[in-house]
Amino acid sequence: GKALAHSSYIQGIDKYQKKENEIGYMTSHLPKWSESSKKFWESCSTYERKNGREYREFRFSLPNELSLEENTKIVDEFLDKTLGKNFYYTAVIHDKEISSFSGKQNTHCHIMFSERQLDGIERNEKTFFKRYNSNNPQLSGAKKIEDFKTKDKLLELRKYTEVLINDYYKKNNLD
Repeated sequence: GKALAHSSYIQGIDKYQKKENEIGYMTSHLPKWSESSKKFWESCSTYERKNGREYREFRFSLPNELSLEENTKIVDEFLDKTLGKNFYYTAVIHDKEISSFSGKQNTHCHIMFSERQLDGIERNEKTFFKRYNSNNPQLSGAKKIEDFKTKDKLLELRKYTEVLINDYYKKNNLD
């Protein structure tokens, strides 16, 4: 169960407690049965099939030249374009004061998501993570989408992120 540990890390909870100002922003899209991101990822770690991929993650740097408010808008736009309300996710902006590599601000984003695409069928936590059965989708888990593991999709998302961030530079009159 790596999902619970990683979600705890990005959220700065449990043994990964972070300084209060390191977590600049947090948002999520979760099912009704999950009262918190921790509960969702704990269920994922418990019920996803053994040796199955529990989650995928997008990580990218955010411009230090922009405010937290502007970087939050970038993350929200990225989420709307890539995951929307089609997947469950947790997104966090870390705003560390100093990067050990460059001695500069280290503002970056973690977006952790389940590849199980929502299809309008309400499932409980045990059923959601079961294997998908196209003959009986109401009794099976949500279908995993393989799109996010292709090189073409990765390049498409990198290009989208580049354009999105550059648009915010332009809006803020930054080169």
